[in-house]
Amino acid sequence: MTYAKILCTGLVAGLIAAAEATATPAWCDSVDLPASIGGSVQAQLRQGWLHVWRVDADSQELWHTILGRADQPGRIEKPNPFTVVVHHPDGQSHIRDNINRSRLSGHRQAKEGEPFPGLETGASDPAVQAQSTYQSADESPRTHLTRWQRDHWVWAGSGPSDASFHTVVRLAPILTIPQRKTLETLTADQAILQWDRAEFTDDGQTFSVRYISSREKEVMQQRHAVEKGAVPFEMDIERWLQPVAGHEDLNSLGQLQGKVVLLDFWATWCNPCVAKLPYISELYERYRDQGFVVISLHSAWRADDLDDFVGRHDYAFPIALDTGETFRRYGIEPGGPIPHYILIDRDNRIALVNDLPTEEQIKALLQAGS
Repeated sequence: MTYAKILCTGLVAGLIAAAEATATPAWCDSVDLPASIGGSVQAQLRQGWLHVWRVDADSQELWHTILGRADQPGRIEKPNPFTVVVHHPDGQSHIRDNINRSRLSGHRQAKEGEPFPGLETGASDPAVQAQSTYQSADESPRTHLTRWQRDHWVWAGSGPSDASFHTVVRLAPILTIPQRKTLETLTADQAILQWDRAEFTDDGQTFSVRYISSREKEVMQQRHAVEKGAVPFEMDIERWLQPVAGHEDLNSLGQLQGKVVLLDFWATWCNPCVAKLPYISELYERYRDQGFVVISLHSAWRADDLDDFVGRHDYAFPIALDTGETFRRYGIEPGGPIPHYILIDRDNRIALVNDLPTEEQIKALLQAGS
């Protein structure tokens, strides 16, 4: 018996006990996914509502939906090793995960005017960066799509309000600035969210999702080169000591499109790094009004004296403490080699790698986009 089956059996025992007291039927079932992918798809009756979700090999939830009210068991079908369908007993509501194609689709019961339990999203976690909410036109049922960031991934939730979701999906990794413009919009009958190659559409009952799998994320990272002309990797900031002027809540390089940006990977314990800071400060002061931005990213390793160091120096450029993720994305080990520099042009493309740019190079990029 697999761990998922054992867990499910235990949950059923608890639910049956509750059902005897409330006269509500209880049911739980699951199906394992191929070993090359890992994890399982699980379904369960919770207080008269049919929940369906998928977990990965580490038991982390990848998506979760509430198909609707139910007083009878549902049914899990596995047409092939890489496709799982969970059917609601009403014969119409269902959810299908085509794992090899990274496609999730389904049909829920309408929940017009009826309160339902909603899904926990972790949106109250301070590590979550709430991004935006879009809703369909003022018709029934109204659909809200909300996007946020958590654990280096973009997540999306849909539901009748931005605080009550019936579907939550881990949509795409935060690796690079989206190469396809992010679209968050609404039509007369549905809400649409696109993040690079990922997409989520929902009209309140029928939904369709193209998500990025962990395996696809690994391939994306392997194929992405940190070289001239490439899209830069996104940052992952632990905290700002000195934020970017006008962007105090900056959480994406995409917000700086139209600027020339210098990423400076450094640390207080790196003497060559510290020796370059006065020159970087001089460049910043000279060209900041023309659209030049410096983001000085301190290593997450041995950062105990960072606040004291910043307090003792009068550098005007933005300084942030990295989580360690940005260094990793750019292939920089926690202990170096640093300093390391990435110069990004106004179109969010890498213009220079590793070397500290000259004044002439910065001026050329500023003039090219002005």
